[in-house]
Amino acid sequence: MENSVFLVGKRIRGHHLIVTTGMLSPEQLDGMNRKGWVLSRMRQKQANFHYDFVREMHQPQIVGF
Repeated sequence: MENSVFLVGKRIRGHHLIVTTGMLSPEQLDGMNRKGWVLSRMRQKQANFHYDFVREMHQPQIVGF
């Protein structure tokens, strides 16, 4: 894996958006997972990679009885 340059990294409404010029390494993805962020979507737009992380749910949600 090549080192990537971060173009944008910001949090919006529970999402952490990262735009890079290269792919994130497995170590970088593991680091985000340890911080509680789970990769929701990754897409490539032209020469950039867009990563969308969401917060991991630690509490179970009760839907119904």
